[in-house]
Formats: sequence, C-alpha cells, structure tokens
Amino acid sequence: MTALEVKVQDSLLDPDSTDRTALVRNTKSDKPLYRVFLFLDGPGLPYVNAVTYILHPTFREPTRQVSRTTANPRCKLEMWTWGLFRVQAIITDRQGEMVTLSHDLQYSKEFPEVKFAAA
Repeated sequence: MTALEVKVQDSLLDPDSTDRTALVRNTKSDKPLYRVFLFLDGPGLPYVNAVTYILHPTFREPTRQVSRTTANPRCKLEMWTWGLFRVQAIITDRQGEMVTLSHDLQYSKEFPEVKFAAA
C-alpha cells in the first residue's frame, strides 16, 4: 500500500458542504470546544476501504473507525475538541493491507479566515 496516495487532513469547515461557518461551543472551562473534521484526501482515495482514527487518549472513545462509503467518500469524522494533538490514522485498502499515517491537527490556522457560530 505504499503507493496509495492519501493524506489525513483536518478543518473547522465540513469538506463536503458549501456552508463556510465553523461551530464553537462555550464550555464551563476557559477552553471553547471547536467542531473539527478529520478526513482523507488524495488520488488514492478510491482504493481506501476504511480508516481507524486514534485520537488523544483523553477522548471518551479515542479509537474511531470510519468506512469509506458513497455517503462518506473521504472517511470523514466529526469531533469536538479544544486542543491540538497528533492523530494516528490506520488506513486499510481494498486488499486488506494497512498503513499508519500521523497527522498533527492544524485547524487553528483557519481561525483568522472563518466565521464562527455558536453550536
């Protein structure tokens, strides 16, 4: 699967929507929660069967599997978080071979460019 050209990306904006509004929730702590999307992108996407995202261990369910379907062709995962951390993505191709990619969340770079709405 080394030839599979995919990468993990993240965004405050839903990559499958024309809505350009980011959602934020105020919490009882000093840290607001941001809705963040994790997804795969690249020319090898049609050969992906599923991805298992491994989030920060403080998440209630840190391991989340997303199958690639016609309704979710990018293996998109929606989550709420306040911090930046490294995500592991174990990608399984259609032949059952797996590869693990690491991705450091970068959604905070979008703060100056997006408009926020309360969730």
